[in-house]
Amino acid sequence: MSPDKLKGDKQRHFRWRVWGHEGRIAPSHRVSLINFSQSGALIEHSHRVQPETSLTITIMVHEQELGIECRVVRSIVHRAEALPTGEQAPVYRTALEFLSPPETSQRLIDEFIDRLRGER
Repeated sequence: MSPDKLKGDKQRHFRWRVWGHEGRIAPSHRVSLINFSQSGALIEHSHRVQPETSLTITIMVHEQELGIECRVVRSIVHRAEALPTGEQAPVYRTALEFLSPPETSQRLIDEFIDRLRGER
């Protein structure tokens, strides 16, 4: 993967684009990772979350479950998806900021990013 750094971007760390990686928030809401960095992630999902709330995102890193405490920076409707009933359901994109992960979690975050670097 290549780093995703935009001109004028105020992010502290490079964001790595992510394809095919999923996780979950809350007890069982499935999410897709869009990008990931040392300090946060962008996710896509089908349920609403409120900005400024705290939650835990859980992802798998080397067959080990990693839970990271986060703050919701923003959450917007990104697109609509057709349901089998013909109704339209919103798909949200949510920016998360990691909240001081413990050292063991930070090590797994580093390993996950190293894995993303290797998928170029």
